[in-house]
Amino acid sequence: MLLPRLRMALVGFPDPALPQTLLRARSRPGWETASLDDADALWVAGQSARMESDGLVRVWNGEGKPAVVLHLNSLQRPLTFTQPLVDPRLQVADRVDLHNPGNVDQALRRTEQFLRAVLLQLTMGQQIAERLLTLTAHTYHVTLKEKLVAVVSVPGRMGIELSTDPEELAEARWVARPPHARDIPKWFLPTSFAECLWLYASRTRTELLPHRYRSAPLYFRCVPPVPQRLMQNVHYAVLAELATAPRTFAELQEAIGLPEPELDAALTVLYFAGSITCNAARAARGGAASTRDAVTASELRNSIFPPVAPAPGVPDATMPAPLEWRP
Repeated sequence: MLLPRLRMALVGFPDPALPQTLLRARSRPGWETASLDDADALWVAGQSARMESDGLVRVWNGEGKPAVVLHLNSLQRPLTFTQPLVDPRLQVADRVDLHNPGNVDQALRRTEQFLRAVLLQLTMGQQIAERLLTLTAHTYHVTLKEKLVAVVSVPGRMGIELSTDPEELAEARWVARPPHARDIPKWFLPTSFAECLWLYASRTRTELLPHRYRSAPLYFRCVPPVPQRLMQNVHYAVLAELATAPRTFAELQEAIGLPEPELDAALTVLYFAGSITCNAARAARGGAASTRDAVTASELRNSIFPPVAPAPGVPDATMPAPLEWRP
């Protein structure tokens, strides 16, 4: 089973050819380079990094480009500095010698272990996408060699056993269960149907957007039920346009000014999150005024993710809504 690749940001490299070659040579799992915002992990050139203060690192990023500032104490992604290090204060950080194949392998293995949750979510997203039209039950138990490895509520919460080998999930059995069997063991990785599909759809090179979404009017349906960290400006821009009025693919492209492949990618993940529809009967009707009246990406962002925590008893704004393919 060929999984979508993990993503590595290369920061501070005057010549990224060597790290790019090393990442492309990795196959299980595969790796690709990505922007800092999209990356799962970071390789930072040791010769470009300086410790500014406790936990604050400034990385030179090329002539005419602003430096990248990393807050090591709050960074939630694995970070590895490449040797040589010019600042001895960085010796305590994780390091890799790109000219030592064994050391590169060890460093990537450590990073991949840290990213096991992402790998499991990508794998489950792929399995869901392949079964999408056949998942007619509300709850599934996913078993591997008679062991429960995941509990899936369609299209809501999901839990995955963390010790599961992602590559073996392709051989797992999906057993339909009644709704009351949806309890997730406390030691399972908590995630959701929409989040796994979003991660998978944002990385696969397969064309997943239904053809009708390229010609029919598109409607705003609901807030994407995914963590805010997955939302980018392009997603807010699309939803802001559709929250104002229905738009076709061509009208969206003209309004937002995106190249066709980028708009296709944005609509694909929003489709799998159940946030857009080309069925007027399933469009949002009389939603929250702040969301329906938002006309810019920033206004929509504030209406979807308000800075103030919701009052006790008020449902979370990112509560999953049924996906479009559900009857």
